[in-house]
Amino acid sequence: MLGIGQMRERGGQLDRHLTGVGDADGLVAEPLLELTWPQPVTLSRIDVLADNDVNEDLINLHHHRTPFETLPTLLRDYRVETRDADGAWRTVSRTTDNRWRRQVHTLDEPVTSTALRIVVEATNGAPSAHVVAVRAYA
Repeated sequence: MLGIGQMRERGGQLDRHLTGVGDADGLVAEPLLELTWPQPVTLSRIDVLADNDVNEDLINLHHHRTPFETLPTLLRDYRVETRDADGAWRTVSRTTDNRWRRQVHTLDEPVTSTALRIVVEATNGAPSAHVVAVRAYA
């Protein structure tokens, strides 16, 4: 089951979240965030910025350790897809075992598309996927 990214205002700020049809527990199997353009655009680089949980108390002291090696809110496995002229989705990049907030996907060759989506396959432990920003460059 897939979810579509939405933006809504909450307390004067835009809240970006992934949503969609879920299972009995309300979880989405592979949530996604989709960006569309009214005209075809050429893409050569896509940056994905995940949530590194700025509220987590992280200090570099030996007596204070978190119970996890990687922040649970980071996207672990995901793929970047673009929509072809015939409407079919094509995977242009895939990330597995991610431990970083920012991933830069430089495409082997530029792609012309009217839509881009980030499909989340797994997080590093959080029950929901958190994407802070997606930036697409020509």
